[in-house]
Amino acid sequence: MLVRTTPLTASDIAVIRGWLVPTLTASPGYTHIQLVEDFAQRPFGEPILVRYIEQAHRDSREYFERAFVSTLDPRGIARTALTNYPRKIEEVVRTGLFGEILAGLVAEVYGSQNAWFVPAFCFRCHDDPFKALMKSYETGDSLRRSPGRLGDDCLAFSIETDGETISQVLECEAKCTWTHDDRLIAHGHTQLSESSELRLELHKVIQVLHDHGSPESISWELAVMAFRDTRNSLVNRKVDMLVYTHGTKARSGTRMNPRSKHANHKAARALVAVELHVEALRTKIAELYEAAYP
Repeated sequence: MLVRTTPLTASDIAVIRGWLVPTLTASPGYTHIQLVEDFAQRPFGEPILVRYIEQAHRDSREYFERAFVSTLDPRGIARTALTNYPRKIEEVVRTGLFGEILAGLVAEVYGSQNAWFVPAFCFRCHDDPFKALMKSYETGDSLRRSPGRLGDDCLAFSIETDGETISQVLECEAKCTWTHDDRLIAHGHTQLSESSELRLELHKVIQVLHDHGSPESISWELAVMAFRDTRNSLVNRKVDMLVYTHGTKARSGTRMNPRSKHANHKAARALVAVELHVEALRTKIAELYEAAYP
């Protein structure tokens, strides 16, 4: 099976669109999407998001089990940490990971003309939160916040009509805060504009897909490798997306300019800027992770 076991179905996408209702403003090279929650649709949309969260973390949980859990650990520290990962990792770190997962969901549901798919999340490459969880169980100390993960938050791919060839990659940068911070928006646009590590990020995705070894995973692995090794410039086949999730509602309007790019995004590439306000975001993230890992 794929690292992401199943893509979102047409029914899933319709439900999410009915729950997080988009207002789209498009201009040449720039698209702004404001998502507004329809609270009446939350009971239908949240189970899909919970399933998406569980699938996104599945690879890292399997990887950490292989890497850290041992029968020679008499106290079972790593096993205990695995049981509680990612539900009980440090709260701010978990918020960041949630933002990355939400960016993947947004890419797949609101990907404009392209059908985008995120075949793998590379949380295995950020093992500091898991190590911090193990250390807290070993020492009894409080959890310490681990450094943020380097690199792109997730990559989504668009497939040609032949079903095998990747035509474009969507480089997603996620910013998620319980309140609101304009500096996060500015920094996210700077990161996207200056990003030059696409081949390294593609390598991470290839490694995750390779390790799973199913026919579907191998098919995706070969497609990503072929895209990586293309003679055409990867930069010309890349689209940028910033997904900003925040817990403090704007008094009016939007948090980002719907009609023109942020000044910090200086790249010539197309940019999609998405913003979503979630009421009581801090509490909601905890509830979603409790539901994903009861």
